[in-house]
Amino acid sequence: MDTVKARILIIDDEEGIRDLLFTELSRRGFEADAAAGGEEGIEKVRQNKYDIVLCDIQMPRVNGVQALIGIKQIAPETEVIMISGFATVENAIQSLKEGAYSFIQKPFNFDELFTVIDKALEKSELKTLLALYDSSKAIFSSLKLEELFPIMINLVKKVVRADEIALLLFDNQNQLYLAAASFSLVYYPYRNAFISLAEKLHASGKMKEASVIGGSPVPENPLFAGIFQNSELKSLVAYPIVLNNKNLGMLMVTRGKKNPEFSSADLRNLSIFVSQIAQAIVNTKLYEKLEIKIDELQSTYHQLEQTNRQLAFLEKMSAAGQVAAGIASQISSPVKDIVRRIDVVLGAAGLPPKVRDEAQKLKASAASCSKIIENLSRFSSLERPE
Repeated sequence: MDTVKARILIIDDEEGIRDLLFTELSRRGFEADAAAGGEEGIEKVRQNKYDIVLCDIQMPRVNGVQALIGIKQIAPETEVIMISGFATVENAIQSLKEGAYSFIQKPFNFDELFTVIDKALEKSELKTLLALYDSSKAIFSSLKLEELFPIMINLVKKVVRADEIALLLFDNQNQLYLAAASFSLVYYPYRNAFISLAEKLHASGKMKEASVIGGSPVPENPLFAGIFQNSELKSLVAYPIVLNNKNLGMLMVTRGKKNPEFSSADLRNLSIFVSQIAQAIVNTKLYEKLEIKIDELQSTYHQLEQTNRQLAFLEKMSAAGQVAAGIASQISSPVKDIVRRIDVVLGAAGLPPKVRDEAQKLKASAASCSKIIENLSRFSSLERPE
């Protein structure tokens, strides 16, 4: 599927201007839409998603500034460029105060207009990058998957502006399951459709790269035979979640018929987000394994403390040397293995600070254990009293 640059709405009561802009925008690869007045334009923004709105100021009933205010209330992330043949300083200042991105006078030069459009899109992408940065901080602030999943879904919805989102992961038996979604995991009518589609993509070997489906109603695509029937889907992206050549699952995002297909910028942002999700999942699983090792080390440490107390009594016994030698031999290997595992954890890439701090503390505890073992070894080397 070829992705369009962006979706732009033209609001102008002059039919000639609307047609001219519509034709030129379409020719340059944009998905254009038009409204004959401010009221119609506000309603279109209410029903659809647009990246940019080109809005005339001088219009009957609902003028451009009023339309701008209404648009920003509905879709604050949409950039609005004001256009007028009767521009005044007051018009420009008021428009900018109400959130307009820029102000262009008629008759306009197309090169000038599209330069402003490109800059507005760059600003929109910058907002998206900031959202991705925020998502990165949010994701790595938590080390529990049940806490991460809602954060992931909400941020994907915000960044990619998707209607529905489904996160599918592989379980221990390499079976896909629906781990999280923007809809109810129980009552959503197409819940099983996402799982069925992911299984089809997995079976066909298409989970190695993003699958982008659109251009015609999604249910008409042969890949969807028997699934997503009677749905309102217009486009769908299935993005594999991969880290270190290991496929962890798939993220699916959809848009309905009223919304534009996913653009190349959407796909780029989605790829960044998916890589963050992959790293977060791996870090979380690593933390879970570390918690298990923490319990094992604490148990070993408690056993060592108990053993050390017993040795204080055994020092008074004639056969204490042989006993200590046996204990030191049994404990030394497990402690060394634990230290080795902790070093592996500390060498992992992208390790959250919280996990690193805990691992350092455990390593210090392991050093204390080693000290006890050394004491046992020295004690066992003492000559047995006659």
